[in-house]
Amino acid sequence: MLALAVGPGSARSQSRPANAGVGVTSRAVSLTPDSARRISDNRRLFVRGDALFAAGVIIGTAAMMPLDRHIAQELQEPQTQASR
Repeated sequence: MLALAVGPGSARSQSRPANAGVGVTSRAVSLTPDSARRISDNRRLFVRGDALFAAGVIIGTAAMMPLDRHIAQELQEPQTQASR
């Protein structure tokens, strides 16, 4: 059988605050989700730089097509595929 000593002089009878030794802090925390925050009206999703970048990617892709075709034909030749 287990007996607990609770009386004068025991460790449990000494008075101390309930949260002693526990790091309890109280500070205000904003719980507003990002989707609820207002975005200013003068910000745009796409800007001029985005359009220029997209145009560069399209032009670069079109410019690489002849080289890609040439490389594809070279790799399909029988002597190239026969070598290991």
